[in-house]
Amino acid sequence: MESATRWWPWALLALALLNLLRSVTSPAALLGPLLLAAVATASIVPADEMSARVVTGLALPAVLALSGALLIGTAVPRAGGTRWSRVLTAGRVVVPEEASGTLTLRAVLGEIQADLTRIPTTVRTTVHVTAIAGHVQVDIPRDRWVTVSTTGALLTRVLETGAGPGEPPDPSTGCVIHVLGVCGSVGVKRV
Repeated sequence: MESATRWWPWALLALALLNLLRSVTSPAALLGPLLLAAVATASIVPADEMSARVVTGLALPAVLALSGALLIGTAVPRAGGTRWSRVLTAGRVVVPEEASGTLTLRAVLGEIQADLTRIPTTVRTTVHVTAIAGHVQVDIPRDRWVTVSTTGALLTRVLETGAGPGEPPDPSTGCVIHVLGVCGSVGVKRV
């Protein structure tokens, strides 16, 4: 039991670094890894007998201020973007027609509802969905074929509702959804 209390903060820190590398530069995507790193650091510092006063007096307020700034940044939508994130918040996104190709939807302790009905059915769209203790709802036109890959879903419920046209007549069209989730929920709804 004692060994578990020593390694779990390092595991959180490693997960935070992995997510940081995945997010590249999007400020909205940095909040989740920063929160994980803050929890891990706050757990590591007292365990190594460093001053708790330094953590509570300096590091914790700095992390909270940075987290608040990033939360405000996630509430402001980017024009013409292909990445949308909701961290500790809920929101709805209508994906514009010109946003085709690869789209990224993330919900970390929050919820995002994405309307993909405006994207033309003549192009192939890849959607990367990340739900970490959050919920992602994807609305897709009923006449568009969809393939959902759930290989990255751990304790994540993936629910598809509505009937589609079946297999694509042309493999260069349609929508492929890749789900990465931990204790989350993803819904694919045909409208």
